[in-house]
Amino acid sequence: MSLHEANVENVVASSGTSLTQEQVRLIKRFTQNITILYDGDAAGIKHLSEALILFLEEGMNVKIVLIPDNEDPDSYSKKLSNEEFLKFLKENETDFIRFKNTTSAFGSQ
Repeated sequence: MSLHEANVENVVASSGTSLTQEQVRLIKRFTQNITILYDGDAAGIKHLSEALILFLEEGMNVKIVLIPDNEDPDSYSKKLSNEEFLKFLKENETDFIRFKNTTSAFGSQ
């Protein structure tokens, strides 16, 4: 809800549960483009890498935004104004190839 309140359109949340291939296929029915937004901590990066595989297996166009450490999308969207949060998303969005090449988060998968 907080991302919708921050004027981020077309948002779905996995709410701490594992994202499934079926859920990814449902999303794909509406768009080929997805931006994955997870916490920037170790757990968030782990979930990000799992979600990334599911989206790529469906042939979707994937971009990634990591929220700063000690924050999550909800808390960070509330910390900033709507304009600042949307600017943060735009300025920190990267494609998955560039992200993978600039972080050691994925190790040697």
